[in-house]
Amino acid sequence: MNTYPSLHQAIGSRPGMLDDLVIDRAANGTAKVRAFFAAVKRNFSVVHKAISASDRTTLLAFYAANRTVAFYFTAEDDGVMRTVVFKRAPVIEPIGLYFNITNEMEEV
Repeated sequence: MNTYPSLHQAIGSRPGMLDDLVIDRAANGTAKVRAFFAAVKRNFSVVHKAISASDRTTLLAFYAANRTVAFYFTAEDDGVMRTVVFKRAPVIEPIGLYFNITNEMEEV
């Protein structure tokens, strides 16, 4: 399995959690909560700011090669390596000679 390129993850990166809870209500209004996952899963919006054209090429090549398969990703917020998949194509914002790129991923 491939590993996501180790480029700096900018302050705008946002880890999140996928919530699997479903609340049903009885006729008297009592709540019953069900969880569909054995454990909470995470999602990530990873921002790379002011990266070079070379790093942009690396990220886009990684996306092209792994867009439908799982890969390893380590978030800078906790340093834990997780197995994730891409949620959508990278968002690329040209900034002069550099680029801001945002990748959305979800834990498998």
